[in-house]
Amino acid sequence: MTEEEKAKVQGTEGAEESEQTDSFNRTYVEGLRGEAADWRTKLRDSEKNVENLANKLKTFEDAQKSELERVTEEKTNLEQQLKDLVLQAKASSVDTAIRLESANADVINVDDVLALIDREGIEYNDGSVTGVQKALKKLLKDRAYLVKGEEKKVPPTPGVGGESLDGSTGDPLDNAFLGLLQSAQPDGDFS
Repeated sequence: MTEEEKAKVQGTEGAEESEQTDSFNRTYVEGLRGEAADWRTKLRDSEKNVENLANKLKTFEDAQKSELERVTEEKTNLEQQLKDLVLQAKASSVDTAIRLESANADVINVDDVLALIDREGIEYNDGSVTGVQKALKKLLKDRAYLVKGEEKKVPPTPGVGGESLDGSTGDPLDNAFLGLLQSAQPDGDFS
């Protein structure tokens, strides 16, 4: 036999020997297969648990984002409410200052002054109101009828305040006009 043949034979013999020495009994192999199946099952369960935990983490993170967004929105709303309240307080302070100055100027109707006064020159700075006197003087100069004692007499209404029911006021022009009206409507019904 040549060396090659001897090597082949020895290799085959070695393989047969290793097969014989490496062989395991059936129960041992089935036990290993069962253990491997258990590990695969545990691996699948662990993968499902990891996936569930990842979903819970994502849900929690989304909830945290939602909470942050809610708090941010609430903060914005509160800031806007504060700005509105500050503006209302300033407007109330200005109105109060106008009312005080109007009372000092002896006006007839403060509400008319509040509605008619030019607020452009009136300023609110650190709790004090300036420019009210100047604006009120200008208003009262332009509309003197707002001040007591400066009232203009309004022609009396016929039948009111002691006047005769025929509408005569004592003014010759008014009486002439009334006479023309009565001649146009002899029955006195002007409606």
